[in-house]
Amino acid sequence: MKKILILFIDLCAFIYSRFIILNLFLLGLTNKKFYYNHSLGFGDSICYYLHYYNEIRSSRQNIPLAFGSFHEKIVSFFFSKYKKIFFKIFAFMPYYRIIKYLTGSTSYFKPIFNYKIGINGLMEDDLLLSKNYDKIFKNILAKKKISNKVKKLTKKKYICFFIKNYNNNINDLSSNPVCRQTTNFEKIKKILLYLISKNFNVLILGNSKDKGTLAIKKKHKNMEKLYFLENYKINFDEQIYISNKSSGFIGNQAGLIIPFILLKKKTLVFDGCATPYIKKHTNLKHVHYIFKKIVINKKKFQLHSKFENYKKKYSIIENNYREIKKKINKIFL
Repeated sequence: MKKILILFIDLCAFIYSRFIILNLFLLGLTNKKFYYNHSLGFGDSICYYLHYYNEIRSSRQNIPLAFGSFHEKIVSFFFSKYKKIFFKIFAFMPYYRIIKYLTGSTSYFKPIFNYKIGINGLMEDDLLLSKNYDKIFKNILAKKKISNKVKKLTKKKYICFFIKNYNNNINDLSSNPVCRQTTNFEKIKKILLYLISKNFNVLILGNSKDKGTLAIKKKHKNMEKLYFLENYKINFDEQIYISNKSSGFIGNQAGLIIPFILLKKKTLVFDGCATPYIKKHTNLKHVHYIFKKIVINKKKFQLHSKFENYKKKYSIIENNYREIKKKINKIFL
């Protein structure tokens, strides 16, 4: 039954993507330039509109195109005037399934971009190195209206925290997102308690769709100085404001770390999976990664995306509390 449901959702996503392609075909008949990025993902979209911010604003013929869901929230953060695609993707729709079929239609899906894309389909982190991105970001943010409840939340010193969790199988390498999950929630409890003992409030990012956030909430919802962002019903502008006011980010590798990186906030990613686009740039000294290990024939290797769907015998070792605590002391204390 579950397989039939997945097939039905995939079919619906494919059909709806064809309507969007028709929409793109009709827009292509005009003499305007529509700006949208190659993946329409969360982090990529933020980087993209920062990268093209001044160029888009330089001419009325240059129009940012919003595809709906969180993508439209990102576009509206940067630009007061933009074009909504007619067949937009609503919040209840399977966004990334639709995008998968949409981005595969190269005849009509023609994003404007001049940067390199890694072998994983993600923009390479060279785009994070522009000296003025954080200034543009902060200048836009300064014009936004932030609610009093969010301002009150950010008055005391706090760190933002996020955990990916899909299942409890530590050896699951079935996809790149799953490779970056954390399964050991005992160490998560220790990390949270340690941060609180050092006089940090801890703000848990994510919403009701994030299993890692739900797991922390179920286990520790009454923990003092622990706050859950989903309880505040914030908008995208306020999400960026919270990133900017924080002491930084600790947690798993996800698109939501991009605002922290761009705003030059201290960032610690643990239980990571190395990918070709993660580089040790001197301008990114505020970003720190520690990676899982994979054990093959009794030899340990850094977990890398090349091991995704690895079929031979192996075991995975997540980062332990001691090494994460050591990094926290070095970076945040």
